[in-house]
Amino acid sequence: MAKEFVSLIRYPGITAETLKVIDEIERGPPPEIVHFREFLKEKGFGLSTPGKLLSSWEGPVPDSMFTEPITKPNLPDSKALLGIAEVVFLIFGQDTLGLYLVLHWDFFLTDMEIRQAVLALCRSMIVRFGGTDCILTSDFSPIWTTFRNGMSFEEAIRCAGPEHPEVSTIDELYIRCVYYDQETWDSRGYWRMPL
Repeated sequence: MAKEFVSLIRYPGITAETLKVIDEIERGPPPEIVHFREFLKEKGFGLSTPGKLLSSWEGPVPDSMFTEPITKPNLPDSKALLGIAEVVFLIFGQDTLGLYLVLHWDFFLTDMEIRQAVLALCRSMIVRFGGTDCILTSDFSPIWTTFRNGMSFEEAIRCAGPEHPEVSTIDELYIRCVYYDQETWDSRGYWRMPL
């Protein structure tokens, strides 16, 4: 199982404005997500037909890592995902918007063109949802797990501990290492995106 890109954005929570933005996204993906999807297709990512540009809610299957379609949940709900254009998933926590991309973490860390596209998408989500802070990490981070278990932005970051520190540059998140005489990589920590 590969590590995937995730971002946690501190936002005002579920307000009338947030619900309006969610309703707009449910009717169709915002232009920045359509653009990101097209960018990934141009880079050779295997995405399906344009019919997948729809937005839909998904929830966890009990005792499984899989999800299944659900009706729109009562928000906030850090277990439900709003899937958009088959590449972006939004999770609405109490004060945190989770952004999960169907994109391997190492692609973000090593491909500068992908990195710039992802950062632009994050910036647009920060603006769209009134974000005031943002961190980037992988879905293997304890920060992500804590958020998905319903904790706040600050609680999630506090759980990182010394094993998953804040780093000053994205490049510090890519750690080259040797495992059984094979060069490989690892990643720990998170990067706080300047707003």
